[in-house]
Amino acid sequence: MMKVALEHHKAGRRKEARDLYMEILIDDYNNADVWHLLGLIELDEGREEGFEMMHKALQLAPNSPIFHANLAHHYKHRENYKKAIEHFLCSYELLPRLEILFEVALLYQILRLPEKALHCYEIIIAKNPSHSQALNNIGVIYAQKGEWNIAQAYFQKALEVKPNYEDACKNITISTNQLQE
Repeated sequence: MMKVALEHHKAGRRKEARDLYMEILIDDYNNADVWHLLGLIELDEGREEGFEMMHKALQLAPNSPIFHANLAHHYKHRENYKKAIEHFLCSYELLPRLEILFEVALLYQILRLPEKALHCYEIIIAKNPSHSQALNNIGVIYAQKGEWNIAQAYFQKALEVKPNYEDACKNITISTNQLQE
């Protein structure tokens, strides 16, 4: 039954998937995967009870990095950035992936916590020196501090990694103009 439910879910047939997930829960009420998947459907359809379902899944499987990451994405989408960071960090602690740490850094920037964002980006660059977005965003943080020489160096590094990176191109132009003033 789970296999069929997943096929429906992947194909976008949410009602059919939801019905099968509910049937599975009748026999296996503590199935964390089903609670999680059901919560995803509910949240994708704009129903807040999806958060309760996803939290139920986390109660049953607190060490699931995927559950934490998916929940974080939904909190981020609803602009609850502090909750999003909390769950992204849990996911990262359980399974350190750079894309999750990048999400945390972006949220720190949104919350105007540049030092925390910078710390995350520096970890990313230490592990992947070719991460053009992290290089560019470090430059943005230094530009916001008025440290245009440092900012420009990071924008240049981002362009060396990804020559047609539009944001870095715009940012290097801005930093060049600032340095010429």
